[in-house]
Amino acid sequence: MCLPDMSMMQGRLLVCAWEAGLTNVEEAVASLVMQSVEVHTSIMKLACEQSVIPD
Repeated sequence: MCLPDMSMMQGRLLVCAWEAGLTNVEEAVASLVMQSVEVHTSIMKLACEQSVIPD
């Protein structure tokens, strides 16, 4: 599995923001989303290895 890089994430956030009528996305938002995706992916990988989904 390949996670998106920071520039792709920021680009996707800009598209979503534009669709919602916004004009800008702070770089910190893209960083926060990337960190969240990495943590979620790690948790899901661990859960799959243990065949248990955490609360």
